[in-house]
Amino acid sequence: MVTDNQFPYMIYGAQQDNSTFAIRSRTSGGSIGERDWWPVAGGESGYIAPDPDNPNVTFGGSYGGYLNKYDSELGLSDRIDVWPDNPMGAGAKDAKYRFQWTFPIVISPHNPDVLYATSQHVHRSTDEGMSWETISPDLTRNDTTKQDESGGPITKDDTSVEYYNTIFSFVESPIEPGLLWAGADDGLVHISRNNGQSWVNVTPKDMPEAMISIIDASHHAAGTAYIAATRYKFGDFSPMLYKTPYLVFLEDITLISLRFQMLMRIQCRHPHHVINDQKGQ
Repeated sequence: MVTDNQFPYMIYGAQQDNSTFAIRSRTSGGSIGERDWWPVAGGESGYIAPDPDNPNVTFGGSYGGYLNKYDSELGLSDRIDVWPDNPMGAGAKDAKYRFQWTFPIVISPHNPDVLYATSQHVHRSTDEGMSWETISPDLTRNDTTKQDESGGPITKDDTSVEYYNTIFSFVESPIEPGLLWAGADDGLVHISRNNGQSWVNVTPKDMPEAMISIIDASHHAAGTAYIAATRYKFGDFSPMLYKTPYLVFLEDITLISLRFQMLMRIQCRHPHHVINDQKGQ
């Protein structure tokens, strides 16, 4: 789920086996009803990125690399896929770009004309998805032994949720333009400090292969970010949280040792809330 910068703000989300929606956070009446929500861009599995300058416009995705722009005022939808391909039924290793079931779609916090989407690469558009440039190499392990077809032998169960070696989390620093973080579902973490011209692998040395589910870049220090990872696909249900050392820019990444409940809460909440919770204990 995501909110926009209107007041009162809108709440956007995707519904499993259904559609995406926007709903008012408050109304002038006594309740929030059906008239206060409507469909927006994307599909059941995707990210939604509302245009910060035009609340009628949203960008949304779904499985198979589906990506569209939707204008709710005009009722117009444009397909703006990074690559015009339908990979359904094929293994990930056969695809030009490996888009996860839930692939990141992010608008730059510094320039509302910059739109990012990720496969195994980071892609960027400056014209609302009418054209795309690839600004990174493959930032995953690219283990082709884990990219075969799923299901079978007659019916293949490949809808991209099975895809591996993809960028699962992406964020641009809210305080330093061009500082980009990318986390893969196979455990690699990369950054770029020059707007995608070059990338550095900053994966924590002690972190095993895992899915980087969330990267939250600090709003206070450019060299600080929180990384939540999980290994449930390996039968390991212990949550992992990493943090770059405060005010030490990416020289190392260290594991935060907190109790299990706090780790679970950190995975779902913004770090400034966690700091307040710690002080209150």
